[in-house]
Amino acid sequence: MKKNYEKDLPKIESIEDKYSNKVYFITFAIIYFIFYSAVCRFLLKKIDWFVNLSDNAFMVLNVVFMGIMYIVLFFLFNERFKRDIKILFKNFKVYFKYEIHVFLRYYWIYLLSNIGIVSLLLYLGKDPQSSNEAALDTIPLWLTAFLGILIAPVTEEGMFRWIIRKITDKKWVYIFLSGIIFGLIHINYWGEQDWIQVLFIIPYSLMGMMLAESYYKTNNLFASSLLHGMINLVAVLISFALPV
Repeated sequence: MKKNYEKDLPKIESIEDKYSNKVYFITFAIIYFIFYSAVCRFLLKKIDWFVNLSDNAFMVLNVVFMGIMYIVLFFLFNERFKRDIKILFKNFKVYFKYEIHVFLRYYWIYLLSNIGIVSLLLYLGKDPQSSNEAALDTIPLWLTAFLGILIAPVTEEGMFRWIIRKITDKKWVYIFLSGIIFGLIHINYWGEQDWIQVLFIIPYSLMGMMLAESYYKTNNLFASSLLHGMINLVAVLISFALPV
């Protein structure tokens, strides 16, 4: 008999939001423009000191950016932060089993699409790395692990699951929108790339949709962050086992 992992998930009481949906939407738009948009990256390339930054300086800047995002999200959702992390630890075993179930059910689709695109790029003689992976190659693996497993999951889930959920509560619209935006921010991170690498939006969007479904079902930011951390942990382990 197939086990229903969802039925064991705790029911979370809603919390009245401190701000209107308009405030959340504007916050999302500002953070997205500053930290993720191609327009902002294009403008930054016009600034000499930014272009000439060393890899270490970029690394520090990345940490600072994530720290700012974390502070902004905590300010907007501090009551939810406290509630969600408390419920996560209280029901960790239940959430962990559910997220493992989601991971095993969907991760293979993401993996196959990624392998397919990498194979196509190799066949065409193109760089098989996405620009997101290329950017991560510029920082030490230990820092990639720290940011990818502990910090980025919370900030990105807050941005692309939590705030987008404020924009629409229609399940499939939300899952699709969250996934596509998540896919967009993971391509062309640091500048120019071959147009065909835009195909990497497919696996990243599938990953975003998987995370969006997790958040929709659990209504807990740290539950979907747990799944996000698992996915990034697998990527770090692969990078460690198969260094380029």
